[in-house]
Amino acid sequence: MEFINCTRGGVKLCYEGYSYTKKAEKPNRIRWECSQRKTASCEGAVITSLLRDDLHVTVPHNHTGDVAAVDAEKAKATMRDRVRDVRARPGQVLAAGITAASQEV
Repeated sequence: MEFINCTRGGVKLCYEGYSYTKKAEKPNRIRWECSQRKTASCEGAVITSLLRDDLHVTVPHNHTGDVAAVDAEKAKATMRDRVRDVRARPGQVLAAGITAASQEV
């Protein structure tokens, strides 16, 4: 289970080849819905504690998980954060990100 920052300031949960967006926060839990809710009409959902641990699947997905797509989302988020935090040139960060991704594959 990993969390990545989104471009609009939100957070995505990545788990077992699926990505989730935060839907609702209650006093003792957070509900996350499948990121492909609209594109794949998927109602997949999980809940976590407020500390973002103790994950429970509440609704199964209607599609298979895509580990490569989730890894690509994580790589994009890492590069985006690096450009913002280090104030490096986007081209330099992209080159480093591509090199790191190709070494992992």
